[in-house]
Amino acid sequence: MTNEYDALTLVLSSKFRCQETAAGVVKMEETVPGLPPQIVDLKSGYKGVDGFTLYRFEDKGAELLQPYFNHNNEDRGTEKKSPKYLVSMCDYMSVCSYNDNTYVFLYELKRGTTADYQKQLEAGQCFLDYVCQSIDRIKSYDGMTFDRNAIQVKMFQVKKVRSNKQTIQPTPALSGNGTYYKVETNNELRLLSLLKG
Repeated sequence: MTNEYDALTLVLSSKFRCQETAAGVVKMEETVPGLPPQIVDLKSGYKGVDGFTLYRFEDKGAELLQPYFNHNNEDRGTEKKSPKYLVSMCDYMSVCSYNDNTYVFLYELKRGTTADYQKQLEAGQCFLDYVCQSIDRIKSYDGMTFDRNAIQVKMFQVKKVRSNKQTIQPTPALSGNGTYYKVETNNELRLLSLLKG
């Protein structure tokens, strides 16, 4: 018998899975041309965490998850420029089983100006909705149990700062369901604080 965590990790391809170190740490990285990469360690090895998987779906060609959309950045003859944010995607998505509850966290790593983070997190939420609808469609054929309403969704804008004090600040909700937070951290994101936040 599967639960929501099992169903999500069965459906999502393992080729997008980020590898944990032996110490239970996964590195999230965001590169910006001309600047050093922003790297944040996500620590997941806590009591009560029965399962944790981190995925990165974003592709610099922006065609990985949106193969049906126009990807042009410029007008090219008769094919017009694609709408802004059409092929946006948040940086990472994690699925976690904690104390018999399933959580999905969407992460957008940002530095400096953060004007477009909401569109990228919303795109991640749309992708999650599609995955859940796909599981609902096929669950009866494979004997899976799955309840979309049992999954708690949280969205995080993560900003690396010099201070050693990690702060998690709730902010007004984005469109759709889920809870949104701004996080400031120096180099490590503690999963337990996100679960309890």
